[in-house]
Amino acid sequence: MRARILFPCTLGLLVLAGQVFAEAPADLEQRVRRFVEDANRRDIEAVLAQVTPGFRWMEVEEDRVRVEVVGREQLRSWLEGYFRTTPGARSSLGEVIVDGAFVSAVEVAEYPDASGTLRRLASTSVYQFNPDGLIRNVWYFPARELAAAASPAQAP
Repeated sequence: MRARILFPCTLGLLVLAGQVFAEAPADLEQRVRRFVEDANRRDIEAVLAQVTPGFRWMEVEEDRVRVEVVGREQLRSWLEGYFRTTPGARSSLGEVIVDGAFVSAVEVAEYPDASGTLRRLASTSVYQFNPDGLIRNVWYFPARELAAAASPAQAP
């Protein structure tokens, strides 16, 4: 009896989820690029305007996912701390791929370390958008060190 009730409900949720992802705006690559540029300009209000109220920022490590930020206010606090502790940091995007409501990108962060040496780290990120074009979730995968002269396209 329960299976007869649960199966149609589950199927209905899957159909609705498919509709949500199928209706993503067409300009998602530009939205990710704007998000990164707004962060580079330290424009916290512009960054916050691009995420949902329940936004989640997650770090992926091996077989675990750790939630770093939940919601706009936690994102504000995280960005304020990051900008304060790494004032010279800038990010750029390498290859960007759009698949429905998901955008994956190679992000390269550059910043001078405590000794003044320029560090470059590359990381794959995946952004999930809602139908209104706001970022719902971001997953960041482990970063790897790049040589100071390597570009994202040349990175090993």
